[in-house]
Amino acid sequence: MDAQLTPRIFFNKVLAGTASGTIIALIPNAVLGAILKYFAEYKIIEMIIHAAQIFQLATPLIIGGLIAFQFGLTPQKMMIAGGAAFAGSGVIKFNSEVKGFIGAGTGDIINIMITASVAVLLLLVIDKKFGSVEIIALPIV
Repeated sequence: MDAQLTPRIFFNKVLAGTASGTIIALIPNAVLGAILKYFAEYKIIEMIIHAAQIFQLATPLIIGGLIAFQFGLTPQKMMIAGGAAFAGSGVIKFNSEVKGFIGAGTGDIINIMITASVAVLLLLVIDKKFGSVEIIALPIV
C-alpha cells in the first residue's frame, strides 16, 4: 500500500475516477439518443440507440474500473473493482414478475463510489499476498 495515501488523496482519486467514468459512460447515450431519436423508425438507428443504452448500463463497471485505475492497480484488479461496483450499484435488479434480472438506468452513484472504494482498499491491503493463485482467489474476495 502506498505510504503517502492520505484520506484526502484517496477521496480525490475516487472522485476523479467517478467524474471520468460518469462522462465516458453517459455521453454516448446522451448525444446519440438525442440526435438519433428522430430516426428511430430505421432498424439500424434503433440498434445504435440500444447499444448506447447498454453502454450507459455499464456506468458502474466503467466508474469502478477508472477508480481502480487512479490507484495504479493492474487490469485484473481494475475489473474486480469494476465488477464489485457493478454488483453493488443497483443497476441490475431481480424482477419476480419476469423471474429474472432487469437492468435499468445507471445505478446509484454513491453506492458505486462506496463499493469501488471498499474494493480498492481491500485490493491495496491484499496486494500480492495470494501469490500464484491470485488470478483465482482475488475475484472471490
